Amino acid sequence: MAIDTPEETIALKCPSSAGDLRIPDFILAAEFYISSKTFGVKTGYAQGLLICHWFVLEARAGGNESTSGSGGTGSVVEKKEGDLQLKFADSSSMFSAGNQYLAGSTHGQELLMLFNACIILPRNRYV
Repeated sequence: MAIDTPEETIALKCPSSAGDLRIPDFILAAEFYISSKTFGVKTGYAQGLLICHWFVLEARAGGNESTSGSGGTGSVVEKKEGDLQLKFADSSSMFSAGNQYLAGSTHGQELLMLFNACIILPRNRYV
């Protein structure tokens, strides 16, 4: 079975969120971040992974299909109980080196692995 669409990816990776009525809107939003030039035939799978990542972050922030869970802007990288300090990961560029935004969920980590597999970087060849 091929996984070609974001809906198929969500059904496989996040079955509890597969019935969410906002999925078409999430797919439109994911198209801003996931380029077919980068991911090729895996674009639908990559979009689905990003949407699953968003669902995980939303659930951590207390959101569900009727509330947005606003305030959950990224993965938490630091917590402090005395004087209550909470630090979120930088989400300015998802695929930049050292960025912890996608590392906040297993779906985000898989998307990073897929990104690294799809990108062919220039290499020096020694003969």
